[in-house]
Amino acid sequence: MRAGRAGGAGGAGKAGRAGKVGRAEKVEAPEKALAGMLKPYDPAVRKLAAALRAIVRSEVAPCHETIFDASYTIALLYGANARISENFCYISVHRRHVNLGFQRGSLLEDHAGVLKGAGPWMRHIQIKSAADLDRPELRAFLHAACAEADHTPSRDQKGTVLSIVKRAKPSKGRLR
Repeated sequence: MRAGRAGGAGGAGKAGRAGKVGRAEKVEAPEKALAGMLKPYDPAVRKLAAALRAIVRSEVAPCHETIFDASYTIALLYGANARISENFCYISVHRRHVNLGFQRGSLLEDHAGVLKGAGPWMRHIQIKSAADLDRPELRAFLHAACAEADHTPSRDQKGTVLSIVKRAKPSKGRLR
């Protein structure tokens, strides 16, 4: 082994070359982080977001929740694991409403035309008032999205939700 080479042959590893050895990633408490992210929004929108989050968590748990400050919106992503590419539903927070969305919503049966969106995959339901939270199709679409993703929620009300927080770089166009 040559002098000056750390870790011996192949000992540096990818983390060492990337310069991340010894750095601790900042971990935020999910509830506190979400409250801070939602602070700029009107109290009515914050209440809608909290109530919709409670519905989603109760219907799809056990699951992983990623609380994401995407710079243009606050998004809560739900999936069977922590991989964002495998999420099956989300909540996005906007100035005057929240959306309950489905990554593969175009595959869900929607004879009544409840789901909005014209893209090849994603669809959403807009929630503007507390009365919208009582719509039975919210839970029906959550169940359908779980089934489409081969995710089986726990019906014993004891399903765990593992939450993580992610942030994008700040944007000029978002409410702060």
